[in-house]
Amino acid sequence: MKQGIPSGSESASGTRNANSASRLRQRLSRLFLAPVILWLAALPAEGSWLWQEIGTSGGPGQRAYAVVVWTGTELLVWGGRPFGINTAWKNDGWKYIPGTDSWQPLSSSNAPSARQFPVGVWTGHELMIWGGHKVNNPPDSLQTGACYDPATDTWHPTPTSGAPSKRGDHTMVWTGSEVIVWGGYNFGSSSFLKSGGRYDPATDSWTTVTTLNAPTSRSKHSAVWSGSHMIIWGGGYLNDSIKWKHRSDFGLYDPSTNLWSPAPTTGSPTARSDHSGIWTGNRMIVWGGWDGDRFEKRLLQSGASFDPSAGTWTSLPLTGAPAARASHCAAWSGREMIVWGGSAAGSSQSGARFDPSAETWAAMPTEDAPTGGNRGSAAWTGEAFYLLYDRLARAFETGPYSMDGIPDDWQYFYFGAQNPEGAADQDPDADGQDNRMEFLARTIPTDSQSRLILSISWLPATTELVFSLFPGWPDRTYQLQQSTLLSPIEWQPAGGEWSDLGNGHWSLRLPMPEFPSHFYRVAVGLKR
Repeated sequence: MKQGIPSGSESASGTRNANSASRLRQRLSRLFLAPVILWLAALPAEGSWLWQEIGTSGGPGQRAYAVVVWTGTELLVWGGRPFGINTAWKNDGWKYIPGTDSWQPLSSSNAPSARQFPVGVWTGHELMIWGGHKVNNPPDSLQTGACYDPATDTWHPTPTSGAPSKRGDHTMVWTGSEVIVWGGYNFGSSSFLKSGGRYDPATDSWTTVTTLNAPTSRSKHSAVWSGSHMIIWGGGYLNDSIKWKHRSDFGLYDPSTNLWSPAPTTGSPTARSDHSGIWTGNRMIVWGGWDGDRFEKRLLQSGASFDPSAGTWTSLPLTGAPAARASHCAAWSGREMIVWGGSAAGSSQSGARFDPSAETWAAMPTEDAPTGGNRGSAAWTGEAFYLLYDRLARAFETGPYSMDGIPDDWQYFYFGAQNPEGAADQDPDADGQDNRMEFLARTIPTDSQSRLILSISWLPATTELVFSLFPGWPDRTYQLQQSTLLSPIEWQPAGGEWSDLGNGHWSLRLPMPEFPSHFYRVAVGLKR
């Protein structure tokens, strides 16, 4: 079976002759794709998972501690350290494009300086790198960073005025409008921190996070964004006897009020560091890590989920859980938490998936899997779990939903598990728009009345054409395109700007074209 991966840009289209003065309705007729065949293989049974090595030509090569983020169309990699003794920390960056299985280097102009243990986050528009520890002696931490815009291949530095104090081993979360930095360790002052700051990309400015009622100072902790609060949990510090102490207190931070509130610890997991923490959409899950002293670490196999709305903890089952480990990779797939690699009790070339709805673990395959390693980096793209350590590889679920340009959780939501009607090229509601088009248009694929409609009307008094689109969404892009021919077809941007009229109605105006006849379509894409 051939397995294709669609290119990063996807468009839905439809045409109508615009020379009529009457109001015309334009339907989207098909989705144009440019698939690239990456491999040829017989797939295993539907619903199973497999590993695939990718990006073997060029790129960052073997690398630990790198920052890896998914933009919606590309994988961005920055910094880290190649394998080997006394290898240098890097400040180079790379872009992996799944559609062509290729790497491109990021611009180095104005890129952040090389740093130990870099921390970064995707803001929906840019990759932000901030903080870390100096590469060269004397030991110190950094207060600098920069943001990378993949659309323009440019970096711009973040301001130091108002920024949090120097630090590394901190956490960063994206709220939808700000990046919140919190905690960590300052080499210069030999201090663990309970402070932080908020960076607003729109104003290129920092705001201080209050320390009033904040959790105690720490590093090696986890942080997640719940949609309204940043939740800090776990981690630890060195006490006066140079013994590592783990934290069991934690807190919720509300940036709208700049206030901390304590969170309940009854039923919470035992205190630990270097664990994973992910957000599922309604709860935080923490798992693994280590406790004990840093010279006598005890790797952990336990975990729990925290429901902020109820203020309660629920222990994760041990049955089927992967071997105890710390410093592993974890990601949320929309349905499951995926755990892989790390410093494990046993083989680090192992992992598992935890389904909160069923409270069950399922093992990840190990055939063709990359080395788990310590301090690898991973990201979930909507369809695959991408891991960078000894090489770039991805794990994905086979079946009708496999690598088809639609996030798997969207298909599971509307069609359940591995339903052939949920395949990208199917039209289960028979409205003329297949599932890939319905996903891009954000319409309901099982409701024939829910479809993307483009209509055209003529205003004789202004000699203008008015294009009306419904439903329109701010997280999608809409480009009106035109052609004077249908065979051979040659689509070009028609120009104009869409106006959001509210309630899903969008409008665009253009001068009435002269002869020859014009045909129009709208290209729909995901906003980066």
